[in-house]
Amino acid sequence: MFRYIRLWISFFKNCLAREMEFRTHFVLYFLVDVAWYGVQIALFQVLFLYTPSIGGLKSGDMTIFLGTLFIVDGINMMMISTNFWRFPSYVVSGELDFYVNKPVSPFFMVFFRYTNVASVLNLLTAIAFLMYGIHISSNVLSVGQVVLFGIMVISGTVILLAMQTVMASISIFLVNAEGIQHIFHSLYQFAMKPASIYSRSMQRMFLSIFPMALVASVPARVLYDSSISTELIIWHLCASVLFITLAIRFFNWSLKYYSGASS
Repeated sequence: MFRYIRLWISFFKNCLAREMEFRTHFVLYFLVDVAWYGVQIALFQVLFLYTPSIGGLKSGDMTIFLGTLFIVDGINMMMISTNFWRFPSYVVSGELDFYVNKPVSPFFMVFFRYTNVASVLNLLTAIAFLMYGIHISSNVLSVGQVVLFGIMVISGTVILLAMQTVMASISIFLVNAEGIQHIFHSLYQFAMKPASIYSRSMQRMFLSIFPMALVASVPARVLYDSSISTELIIWHLCASVLFITLAIRFFNWSLKYYSGASS
């Protein structure tokens, strides 16, 4: 474990040095994500002009949900997303050879090689927005709630990684499959809305088969919904272990069908 932590830190330093050579790109990347945050916030603020609640969530609760979504998305953008979007090109060009032949886990090399340093600023912005949401909702949080929330944010990030891993694995079979990423992005749209706005059947689906509600909706409920069930919390934590285990196994199995640069 410590070996991989040290390796990731080395990757981060390498990416940071490269970003500092192109500082305008660094700033623009940050501003693009902030603009995306603004669009999401504006969408719900407009809706709240016409209704006091959306899916049972008041304005403060929605702010907490969006803050949670932004934090999970910020972590994913910083550590994983860049690698996920690069993966199909690795398969097409044969560059994947260099990752599977390293004396470390191919999964780690593929999904954690590049860090989006600019997203560190996005993550800090997301944390500040969440704190603002907690403030305006007047919720008094216990230390236990804060700790559980942090654990579930990590769990939600792991679930998001598991979905990206499955999509990347499918691209090995399709070879030229950059479109598979757009399918993931379309599915990800469901995670950008609180689960309570969907029908009961869709909520069950997003809690199990396509676990979009586990990414941000369930972690956010820890902060604004005192009636959240213990069973849902346990399922959330267990699901992250289950889905990432299955995703990594599927990824490693898929690599058996990778023909390499010589094909």
